[in-house]
Amino acid sequence: MKKLKFLALSVILVAGLAFVACNDKKDEKKSDDGKKTEETTNEDEVTKDEEASTGGAWSEFERTQFLKSCVESFNQSSGGLDGEKYCSCMLEKLESKYGSAIEVQNNMDNQEMQDWALDCLK
Repeated sequence: MKKLKFLALSVILVAGLAFVACNDKKDEKKSDDGKKTEETTNEDEVTKDEEASTGGAWSEFERTQFLKSCVESFNQSSGGLDGEKYCSCMLEKLESKYGSAIEVQNNMDNQEMQDWALDCLK
């Protein structure tokens, strides 16, 4: 039962990261001449500015989306454990090692994530 619960929590973490990474990508559209162009918004510009000023640290958008997705998923499947505490702990560990949610998704070490998850559940 403990392994099943841990597996569910790991899936929640990965799902949260995937959600953040997908939402962090720029929207592409085709211009009138058929070439792809990137649409930028003020939010994209703020994110770029934040990353430039902090050396690639997680943007406020990435943090907020990760916590929102993680807490919602965690609270649905954890059986009464504190999702806010767990997800904040995981975010702190992720930010200390990885520069962005996309970097986590591309370079995640499963064993390390499991160790962190167990530590954050204490």
